[in-house]
Amino acid sequence: MEIRITILCENLVGKLIGSGERGFSAFIETGQGNYLFDTGSGRSIISNSLVLNRDLKSVRKSF
Repeated sequence: MEIRITILCENLVGKLIGSGERGFSAFIETGQGNYLFDTGSGRSIISNSLVLNRDLKSVRKSF
């Protein structure tokens, strides 16, 4: 089974991700569906997911 993890947000701001915040957020793609793991405030997730071309509407479950 292949798993792909994209970091949507963390403490640092880089060239690819426009916003950083305290915490951590990952978009996890698996054969069984997509998942969101988030420990931050969530303010940067939507804008960063658009920059990284990850569809949050496809998330099956969030943790």
